[in-house]
Amino acid sequence: MAELKRKEALEYLKIPEKHFDNYIKNSKEINSTKISGQFRFQESELDRWKNLRDCRTVYLTMEEYQKCFILATQMAYTKKPSAGTGIRGVRSEMQVADDWILGIMAEFGLKKFLKETYGIKVELDTEPHPKEGITAQDVVSVDGREPKLKVAMKASKTKNCWIVLDPLEYEDNRRKSDVYFFTRVDLPSDHLFRILREHSFFDIARKKLSERVTEQDKVILKISEQLESKRSDQESLKNKLRTMTPSSEKNKIKEKIRIMKQEIENLEKKSKSSVVFRNIEPLPKQIPIWMCGFTKHGEFDKVRSIPGQNFDGDRYVKSVAGMNNSDTDWQDFVKRL
Repeated sequence: MAELKRKEALEYLKIPEKHFDNYIKNSKEINSTKISGQFRFQESELDRWKNLRDCRTVYLTMEEYQKCFILATQMAYTKKPSAGTGIRGVRSEMQVADDWILGIMAEFGLKKFLKETYGIKVELDTEPHPKEGITAQDVVSVDGREPKLKVAMKASKTKNCWIVLDPLEYEDNRRKSDVYFFTRVDLPSDHLFRILREHSFFDIARKKLSERVTEQDKVILKISEQLESKRSDQESLKNKLRTMTPSSEKNKIKEKIRIMKQEIENLEKKSKSSVVFRNIEPLPKQIPIWMCGFTKHGEFDKVRSIPGQNFDGDRYVKSVAGMNNSDTDWQDFVKRL
């Protein structure tokens, strides 16, 4: 059974480093062991996690994304964007719509997952509610009848690991649900710019940014060539040094190697700091919606903090590792629904 070090495991899973660290340290959804302070991973455990992620992921089409965006836009323009603070004291319509769209896409993802995996048809509440915002329950019918469970969806970006509920949502009989789903939505943060990238009004900005990226790439390529040359020269000096007997000449070569090492480190820093601009990429044709599992009312932990975050009062939380997410868990949910 293959055992991988942290860097090897990261390359094996091909996920962002920040996400990986959250999954092993915060939620602990990827099991690991520590040997001499270093994380070690069994390849079979990485396969287990990856396979579970893949079989719990559905993909929304551009048409489905558009439906979600339409509803999010309606919410942004039918409810005064006063919650939270922004540059001018309130969040803009764009910020409000961006907040809404993740949750709406999560609901669409659950609908698609239940249809594709279990053959049941659920209907969602897809009407804007300008007075109350949204209804407490997200599923309004199952195969044409009322659901037997109250279901709530919670969406997050892919790096996050916890479902967090405030006391009102968890304790208020009018708002609390029987089951809370947690979903990771892999929607690029610049999704709106990506949609507009070909628009004539936006095209000039996109092309200007592309020009800057091209110039940036030229600088980085030049630095890379210098690095390659320095590393080659350094290796040649090291090989020469191994064959020399103690002498003043050998000391001079040692000094050259030391200086060269510093030059290489400086070039590496310069290369890294040169990466400033990036292109506006097209929006993916399919957007992954990752169903991480669900938590029943009564299974949450009442806390005032989670790794990396302190709350200003009590919260009800559950990490991805503690959620119901086995095939048996899902089958039981479908029967109860």
